[in-house]
Amino acid sequence: MKIVIAILVIGGLAAGAFYWKPWQQTEAESTSEEEGYYTVSRGDIPMTLTERGTLKTQDAQAVRSQISGRARIEWLVEEGARVEPGQILVELDKTDLEKEIEELDNKVIQLESELKAADTEVTIQTAQNLTDTEKANLAHEVAVVSLKKYEEGDVRQERRRLLLAIKKAKIDVERAEFRFETLPDMLEKDFITKDQYKEEELKRDTAEQDLESANLASALYEEYQYPLDLKEKKAAVTEAERNVDRANKQAEARLEGKKALVRQKTRSLEAATERLKRANDDINHMTLRSKRGGTVFYGDPDNSRRAEEIKVGAEVWPNRTILTIPDPTRMLAVVKVHEADISKVSEGGRAIVRSEIKRNESYGGQVLRIGSVANAGNRRYGDSVRRFDVEVGLESGQSVLKPGTTAEVELDLGTVTNVLFVPLQAVHPRDGRFYAYKRISGRPTRVRVKLGRANESYVEVVRGLDENDEVLLYAPEPGEAEVLDEEDDADDAEEADRVIPDSDPEDADAEDSGYEAPSKPAGSSKRGRRGAGGSDGAQAGGGDRAKRGSQWSGRGERPAGEGRPSRSGGSSGGERSRGSRGDRSGGGRPGN
Repeated sequence: MKIVIAILVIGGLAAGAFYWKPWQQTEAESTSEEEGYYTVSRGDIPMTLTERGTLKTQDAQAVRSQISGRARIEWLVEEGARVEPGQILVELDKTDLEKEIEELDNKVIQLESELKAADTEVTIQTAQNLTDTEKANLAHEVAVVSLKKYEEGDVRQERRRLLLAIKKAKIDVERAEFRFETLPDMLEKDFITKDQYKEEELKRDTAEQDLESANLASALYEEYQYPLDLKEKKAAVTEAERNVDRANKQAEARLEGKKALVRQKTRSLEAATERLKRANDDINHMTLRSKRGGTVFYGDPDNSRRAEEIKVGAEVWPNRTILTIPDPTRMLAVVKVHEADISKVSEGGRAIVRSEIKRNESYGGQVLRIGSVANAGNRRYGDSVRRFDVEVGLESGQSVLKPGTTAEVELDLGTVTNVLFVPLQAVHPRDGRFYAYKRISGRPTRVRVKLGRANESYVEVVRGLDENDEVLLYAPEPGEAEVLDEEDDADDAEEADRVIPDSDPEDADAEDSGYEAPSKPAGSSKRGRRGAGGSDGAQAGGGDRAKRGSQWSGRGERPAGEGRPSRSGGSSGGERSRGSRGDRSGGGRPGN
């Protein structure tokens, strides 16, 4: 891992040679630089963080499909056209919806008729239930009265009749016996005939049988007939009570059935009416008009992946964005910032935004919002880094910018003031430590240095160099440089090259080294440093360096087309790697 860091830093050192301001050097310094040396300076290092993102609009009219179903585009205003408020933008195909509305109209009429019939059935059933319950209640009252009449009248009357029959039979028996007792004398005296005697004897026997029958009838009534009749009368009352309850329940059930039909018809009518209302609303929303003036964009310019699907004949669904009329005077850029850098960004911070539309122009901006939740990378492609969305509002009036296009945002992270600094290529890692080659007695001599904060071009020197020291801008060949005696005491061993407080140590080497420099752009060569503007691309050459410095304009950015250093080494061709960390992400130019 230490070897990898050394390679990355060596590459980054070579890349940084293009970014100092030659017009700020003295005559002697210029001469020394031509020999590959740089004079240690004191000044300010601007800290910046550059990310690429997307331009969006802060305020835009999204023309969305407001219908409840799907429809096809029948007519569409041309993209890029300038429209005025109230102007027709989109016409959707109404054929199917008009047919549906006609069918729903007929269905509503039918359901209204069926509901009216169901209401009538409820009225009829209510009257029938009243009749049935009254009839059942009357039968119950009759049964109760009949039982009472039987207990209080019929039973007494029957018992009195049976008692009178017994008494009459007894009297008849007494009379028959009394007459029969005198008949023998009268028969002897020939006052009556023998036939008359037998007739009276028959009457006596008949009277006795009648008495026996009367007694038997009374006994049978009390033992059998009365209990049976009483039970029948009470059973009739019970049955009448049950009939009342049954009639009430049957009436309730029949009425509830009729009412359920009414509720069903009501719901069906309400649903059909609601569908008809929605269909009428939909047909009114099939002509979409502009609420504001502006330029038309197809789809959502903040998410233009499906904009090409917007065309005549294309299908739209509820709430789908068909067109957008943005307000180009209120733009913002959205970038994703590495979790290691997000603590350095604050709301209200200044920023510079450059668009691919106008590459030679920059626009001032301000950080409006920092996402509170990190977004995970695409693990499918091996990206596990988490990043935060940062929204930067642009100054108003940038009507030339287009939403959905790419933008480069340079976030201002502050300035390290009044420090010693050297170009990145003047510092070299070795075994987890950093060294510089200082000119002593005309020869480069390796000295150990302790580093502080850095941007993409310069690094603060905390210890090991003094102002006006001359340091070599490349690592010399073995044997070309002297090495100072580097016996470290305990304090040196503990403090040298320690990680700066706002770094994010990712491995043991980073913790030991204290600094992770950007990598060297592809194609740079150590051998190309010695010339003064030669064909090898001399990094320290006065002419080439001055040319690159003049392109820089002192804004803190790299020249156009320069490769931005990445964490993995090499150049990203004008874009800094999203994975880079710490204050080394800035491309700011130190100022004296």
